[in-house]
Amino acid sequence: MLAPSRVKRYQAHDLNLEGLARRAQRSLDQRPFDWQLEAAAAVMEVYDVVLDIVTGCAKTLCFSLPLLQNEQDIGLVISPLTALMIDQVSGKYGV
Repeated sequence: MLAPSRVKRYQAHDLNLEGLARRAQRSLDQRPFDWQLEAAAAVMEVYDVVLDIVTGCAKTLCFSLPLLQNEQDIGLVISPLTALMIDQVSGKYGV
C-alpha cells in the first residue's frame, strides 16, 4: 500500500514571492533574481522545472528557496556540483 504524499502543494495565491525574497535576504544574505523566485514558485506548486542556465548562476537556490516558506519544512538536496565543475574544467565532456 502506498503512503499518501506529505509534500505540501502550494497554490499560486498562497505564495508571497516578495516575502520569500526578504527571507532569503535575511537568512542567506542573498536577494534572489526574479527568475529564481519564479522557478521556486513552480517547485512549490509541484510543477516539473527545467532550468537551462550556465554553471555558477545559482540554480540550486531555486530548489532551496521553498524551504524558507515554512521553517518546519525539511528538504534533501543531492547535488554533484563539485564533481560536475571538476569534469567541466578538465574538459572531460567537451564543455
